[in-house]
Amino acid sequence: MKKKIKSIINGFTFKVNKLINKGKLVVIIHQSRSGSTYLGNILNQSKQISYFGELYNNFPKRIFGKGLLSKYLPTPLEILKNLKFIDGSKISFVEVIPWLQLNNHSLSWLYKDQNQFFRQADKLIYLTRQNKLKLIFSLYLANRFGVYHIDKKAEVKNREEKFHFDFSYPISGFNGDLNDLIIFLQEEDNKVTEYLNKSNGLLITYENDINDEVIKDTIKKITNFVGLDDFEFEVLNKKVTKRHIKDYIINYDDLYQYSRDKSWFWMLEDN
Repeated sequence: MKKKIKSIINGFTFKVNKLINKGKLVVIIHQSRSGSTYLGNILNQSKQISYFGELYNNFPKRIFGKGLLSKYLPTPLEILKNLKFIDGSKISFVEVIPWLQLNNHSLSWLYKDQNQFFRQADKLIYLTRQNKLKLIFSLYLANRFGVYHIDKKAEVKNREEKFHFDFSYPISGFNGDLNDLIIFLQEEDNKVTEYLNKSNGLLITYENDINDEVIKDTIKKITNFVGLDDFEFEVLNKKVTKRHIKDYIINYDDLYQYSRDKSWFWMLEDN
């Protein structure tokens, strides 16, 4: 069993190595539901960029259910340290998530290997979403309805039927209630931002930089930061969660009362 698992992981790592090319390596650190797919699908349209996406997107999911994830899954540091570059475009973009919790396996790799990991990259970009409540709710909706990304041209009907939002355990795999999770995500923000400031990285926020009205400025900001020419692009995705939380759930009053004395109460009313 161990040999089989290692063989699968080695095959996965080899695929990663082949897809990363010889130019500069730019690592985009991002939290879930922060616009990484929206942004990545635009960057991937540049002939100067090789955009790999999230490191674990193509990892064989059958490993997750065997209780072996945290034991055998290679960390991004292990992958980046063993890259075999091939000729290609000027810059490779790779995405990583600072926290990864799948099927109750918690991988706290980032801060253990933080300094070594970040040194593998030529440039660092941090993509975050300041409203953690909306981030969590967006992930909750995506898990509930199985819709994570929407094509720009797709017609999406609003779901009129409201549902009960279980904010005591909003996301499978995380311990604690909604308040615990929001504080955890804010702490993650602080840690990554602190290092980003030290390393002259670039901060991109969902609220200020990821929408159709400003995306041209955002892409120009990124191309200037990494040293690339501007390029023409098409926006390929649209936002999944557009309405206010109260338009989705039947227990909004309960959520409102629960949030009133919390430091993040503004997130509930921010629309």
